[in-house]
Amino acid sequence: MFERLNKLYYYCLCFREEMIKLTAQYQYEDNQVGDEDAFAREPFILRFCCPSTVVKDLVLIPVHTKPEDSVKELDELYDVVNAVRQWKTNNIMILGDFNADGRYLSKKKKESIRISSDPFYWLIDDDVDTTTSNYNDNTYDRIVVYGEEMLGAIVPDSAKSFNFQVEFGLTDENAGNISDHYPVEVELETVQKAVKPKKKALPRTRKRSPKEKAQRKSLFISTNRIRKYDQAIKIQDFWSKKEKRTITCIQDANKKATLSHFNQSLPNSWFIRSSCSLYFCGKLNVE
Repeated sequence: MFERLNKLYYYCLCFREEMIKLTAQYQYEDNQVGDEDAFAREPFILRFCCPSTVVKDLVLIPVHTKPEDSVKELDELYDVVNAVRQWKTNNIMILGDFNADGRYLSKKKKESIRISSDPFYWLIDDDVDTTTSNYNDNTYDRIVVYGEEMLGAIVPDSAKSFNFQVEFGLTDENAGNISDHYPVEVELETVQKAVKPKKKALPRTRKRSPKEKAQRKSLFISTNRIRKYDQAIKIQDFWSKKEKRTITCIQDANKKATLSHFNQSLPNSWFIRSSCSLYFCGKLNVE
């Protein structure tokens, strides 16, 4: 809040506390030796922690220049940015009513200000109308970011003005009663949580002797029924010399019973769950 030009001014900021956190704030003192009181309305600096965006640490510098002094004040923003960089961050965005067009700022004068070239990037182009007036299409309101890293954190082509008159079907009078300017907006890239591709479930395998392979041919797949052994866990296959066949040890999910091998007493269809896959298996026809 400050009082200038016989008027009381406020910078008002609205944000969602569940999305971002305000970590620091201050109003630029505007007391450089030999260049005191350069701003009619000193910029207000805010620092945010933004967990859901690519840029985690973001500094916003809202400004509203005095129209007749816009060239000088816009140039002074270079010094404001340098002061903010003492926070050891380059993630800086300047935004607000720059009065950066028409009779206040010609293209030639714009080229003379220090924030008009690298490493500063103007996101709102000169051909964007930011006024509700039907008598001009000036681009007074702007968004400027500092550095390539900050530029890379912006969603491409997202910077624009919001024409609320068209959006809400307002008359010229109603739109003018709300504001003589359209708000400007921009989107930040959000963090995309990497989704690890699920590995394809495959049964465990081990090398088997020719005898084992021959015996395994008697196993056939059945998906007809699932009975009381539907929570069985497959734990081991091994070759029994005594019985001359492959024995499969299984155990139910609650570890209440362990069956040493498949035999004719088991139902014709049961379910086996291994550590890496799911099967429907039928009985063993062992000769």
